[in-house]
Amino acid sequence: MSKKSRAQRFKAAQESVDYALVQFTILQEELQEWLDNMPENLQDSAKAEEIDSAIDDLDGVICDADNIVNAEIEFPRMIG
Repeated sequence: MSKKSRAQRFKAAQESVDYALVQFTILQEELQEWLDNMPENLQDSAKAEEIDSAIDDLDGVICDADNIVNAEIEFPRMIG
């Protein structure tokens, strides 16, 4: 069994984060749909505020995950 390089391990971790990014985006879309379909009399309710807050929080998580997925790191090679 060969040992994976740091670059290979980093790429594998990025792929895991990419999967999570898709899930975060799906969750955000579900919450937005819930908010969009909320009856008019509940649009200013505490529940609507909770949903909107969760959507905003997911924006930050999505941005952070996207930065990880698109990060490029040049790992040093072994000497010799």
